[in-house]
Amino acid sequence: MSYRLLPNGDATIVRADLYSIIAIAYGLERMRLATTLPVTPRWRPLLGSIFDIDGRGGDGTAQEKIKTLLIERFGLRTHTEVCGRTPKFDRCPSMR
Repeated sequence: MSYRLLPNGDATIVRADLYSIIAIAYGLERMRLATTLPVTPRWRPLLGSIFDIDGRGGDGTAQEKIKTLLIERFGLRTHTEVCGRTPKFDRCPSMR
């Protein structure tokens, strides 16, 4: 897997699984994400798939564009929660 996020908002991701794409979009560590992210039955068949993304043009950062793609194409829904001073999602009691 390889990826490139450019300052102008363009993004290229090659041979990435869904966990890796989410990790890139949200600036998370892929291995930690794979062990803590709840998976819905709709997503289960997609987890073994490999994707290529080539996003160019438009407004916003590359990460914002990838988040939008995940929401629109894969139906990703997220909830951000900060526990104390540590914004690490895996330390929140509600995520265990």
